[in-house]
Amino acid sequence: MENLKLDYSDFVQLLEFATLDTSLNVKDFRVLCYVYFNDNFTQQKLSKDLKISSLGVVISSLKKLEKLEYIEKVSKHTKKIKNVSSYNYLVLTKNLNVHKNHNNSINSYFKDTSSLYNYFFELIPTSKKIAYFENYKAVDLLLNYDKFTFEQIKT
Repeated sequence: MENLKLDYSDFVQLLEFATLDTSLNVKDFRVLCYVYFNDNFTQQKLSKDLKISSLGVVISSLKKLEKLEYIEKVSKHTKKIKNVSSYNYLVLTKNLNVHKNHNNSINSYFKDTSSLYNYFFELIPTSKKIAYFENYKAVDLLLNYDKFTFEQIKT
């Protein structure tokens, strides 16, 4: 299975999200670009090409990118062979408009919604589990359908 190449505009939009994403560091960003441009690679080859001395850093970057849904790890269903990867990594674009990291939706429709959600539900410590989608949708409805302003809700 070959890595699916994105349109140039989709890739630029993905890079824009990634540059504004505060949870990614420079090495994660470099790994994301490497995954896009290389179809088939091993973690050792990635480490060597990017001149990252620790294989653990490469693995943690791949896991972080997978967790944030920038990439997807797909099994090739092959036996383990030395110097051959048993996984393909694909760049995802299904969440380009509202990406997993909601803090980075600058200049978007959900900017105020993200700000209010972060203000009320992430900055206030609690021992209860917070239902993300219900509360995010409630804040969105208040802002966009009930036409309350950002400051009215905050006060």
